[in-house]
Amino acid sequence: MSTQFCYQPLSTSSSIRLLRIRKFVSTLQYDLIEVNLENNPVYDALSYTWHLEKQSSATPGDDSEFGGSINCNGMKLDVTANLRDGLLRLEQLRQETLIWIDAICINQQDLEERSAQVNMMGRIFRSARTVVVWLGEPRRDWDVQTVENSIRFMERLPCIKEQQSESVSDYEDAAVATLREMTPPAYSSDWFSLGLFFCQTWFQRCWIIQETVLASTIEVYSGPTHITWSLLQNAARLLDVVRRRSSHSRMWRESLTTIFSSIPMILLAREHCRVGKLWRLETHLALSRTYQVTDQRDKIFALLGISDISSLASSVVELDKFSADYTKSIEQVYTECAAHLVEGRAGYSVLSMVEARSHPAPRSIPSWVPDFSVPQSPPPLAIKSPPKPTPTGNSPVRDLVMLDVHITALRSAPPEYRYPAVRAAVDDFIAAWDGAIPLRELLDATRVAVAAGDRARLEVTHKFVGIFLRMCSARRVFSTNQGDLGIAHQGARVGDEVVVVPGAAVPFVVREVEGGAYVLIGEAFVHGAMNGEALEGKDPSALEGLHLV
Repeated sequence: MSTQFCYQPLSTSSSIRLLRIRKFVSTLQYDLIEVNLENNPVYDALSYTWHLEKQSSATPGDDSEFGGSINCNGMKLDVTANLRDGLLRLEQLRQETLIWIDAICINQQDLEERSAQVNMMGRIFRSARTVVVWLGEPRRDWDVQTVENSIRFMERLPCIKEQQSESVSDYEDAAVATLREMTPPAYSSDWFSLGLFFCQTWFQRCWIIQETVLASTIEVYSGPTHITWSLLQNAARLLDVVRRRSSHSRMWRESLTTIFSSIPMILLAREHCRVGKLWRLETHLALSRTYQVTDQRDKIFALLGISDISSLASSVVELDKFSADYTKSIEQVYTECAAHLVEGRAGYSVLSMVEARSHPAPRSIPSWVPDFSVPQSPPPLAIKSPPKPTPTGNSPVRDLVMLDVHITALRSAPPEYRYPAVRAAVDDFIAAWDGAIPLRELLDATRVAVAAGDRARLEVTHKFVGIFLRMCSARRVFSTNQGDLGIAHQGARVGDEVVVVPGAAVPFVVREVEGGAYVLIGEAFVHGAMNGEALEGKDPSALEGLHLV
């Protein structure tokens, strides 16, 4: 086997390649065949991680990039260590099976084919008989023990179905009450071990969102161990409840708690998809910022197959022109996606997805374009958007309209501010969030618990403080020249300006640069200028343009 494998072009636009796992003849010998999806072939699809954080023990001596090679149609095809481990397991589990594996079935070096096949991946995973999840080969005896302990604990957990509860809080209340009755009780060490299980690399991949949402049935393997999907999803939901409601939540690193809370959202998206309800692309983008990809363009491309992209359509943008295209740079992909969203139904809410960044930014994208390759900080203000006005110009993305009277410079908070003014601004801030997070309810419950000296109920205090700190993280307090109090993210500085934009739920902080243009610093909360009331009674003809770069 000395000849390197060479891909042949696919015959039709609906053709894909499938790997046939032979009966035991010789280890790691396969046939790669072409089939047409129009003919409804029977096959499985593999969901896995290209590279694990540490090298797999099943392939000692191999480098981290490739785990060796397989025999494909009598020729040598290099594969990564984790994929090679998975194939060795699949040979035992799925003989005479056709399976789709992205790294093998797509010619990754042919950018046109790669783009076309990625645009078909939604159909590929939706059509697969089973999606086989390969978590990887345990690398040490300690890892093997962690997996075994986690599965035993999962099997002890009560099964609580969300559809039996009227709301998320009902589900959480039922989960907490049931967990308290567990015999034997669950200890923090049990939850910690379960948390380590969900810290595996597979759970941090962006592609798993599409692969699990679209799957008809799912089988999960960790080394030789089979884990039922229902067991896994029940454990993930309960872990998220315990993490948020327990005083032990501090034992998780912030980067990991994000993963734990995101898994239940994927499960919810899967349930919606199964009844024909797709989430909008901007929703998936907002929820997946912490997930990892090998190619940063996949932070968008990996979500197209499970998203309702009708929100990208507008009178000035052709919907069918936005799809996976690996001939474009990361900057092009991010900018085009943001432009489609702003022009479509998402509107100026996309600007709230822009993360804190230095100027000039590390990546050469316009200031109004979110850098989807990095987690968002601070989190966006969850305030309901007012109706978006119909765009009137050819390029409302870069030329936002704003009211001249509401451009007001930031300044340091003057000493004359006293408790009543600050309290009014804080109450306004809390009220603006009530539609998404019941902060006032949590605050009232905290006051009652404190007054009664009820230690058991003081968990609401931790929840209120946690949410409030999250909202205010990476933000700073400011006042305007007009005397309004506000909160902007920490990149704002004295001399920046606050603008109120029609169709946006929040004001934005901008900074003037050369040529009279502005860069977007981020969204802001301004006392008395939320929910569009700052523009009430204003003449639309008085609106002026603001050029963002």
